[in-house]
Amino acid sequence: MSALSTAAVAAIVAILILSGIAFFMYVFSTNVSYVYSVAQTSANNLKRILGSKLRISSVDYVNSTLCLNLSNEGSISIILDRGSLLLLDYISLSTNSREITLIPYERIKVNRVFLSNKTFIINENTAMELFPGTTVELCTEVSDINASSRVIVVFSLPIGLKVSCVTYIGD
Repeated sequence: MSALSTAAVAAIVAILILSGIAFFMYVFSTNVSYVYSVAQTSANNLKRILGSKLRISSVDYVNSTLCLNLSNEGSISIILDRGSLLLLDYISLSTNSREITLIPYERIKVNRVFLSNKTFIINENTAMELFPGTTVELCTEVSDINASSRVIVVFSLPIGLKVSCVTYIGD
């Protein structure tokens, strides 16, 4: 093999090695970037959870409408939106058996907002930011709750935060 052929083979091998190193670096940096993004999102969610404190202050049931007052007693705002869920565990009036119903936020109406001794009537299905110190009245239609039995109400947010209460709505 001539010196020119040997140099060409060496150049091709060097190009292949450098291409392999470049590809490895690209894959490595992409994965590091993805892992960093996931870690940052998890840290932000943890910060929100640790700074959050939700409380269900009351639950009422009148004319097939269940309303609950949800208060933000934490130090940061909370977003109520389509990822939020309401879970109800109750005894059905029609079948006299236990029912567990999962209600998506799209079926929940923001009825009123209580902020600094003022009441704002909203009365629509909408996403909202619940500021610290704010209470919101959320309502949904549930047709057959036996009001003389206990009801378990759980409200959860997509970031993993949840609040629950056990109540007797007939009292």
